Amino acid sequence: PKHHYLLDAPVKDPDGHPAVVKFSRKTREQFVASERDGTATGWRAMFVDGKWVEERPATASAKGKRAPKKKTRTSAPRAKSKRSAG
Repeated sequence: PKHHYLLDAPVKDPDGHPAVVKFSRKTREQFVASERDGTATGWRAMFVDGKWVEERPATASAKGKRAPKKKTRTSAPRAKSKRSAG
């Protein structure tokens, strides 16, 4: 009876990856998260106030991904150095 709430947990994340029951040692509570090929996807669901609350990871565009810097040439190209024959 103590852990029956886990039976109501989401079985899959919105992308269709299977959910896995985990335990957070930091907060000392159970939650479910999804994994893809053994790597965490970032999606997880926590049991809060009698219902499951899903959390999705922030997308790359929402994180403020910057555009790549343009390569500019600040000086003339270097001349090839001559090696002395030895």
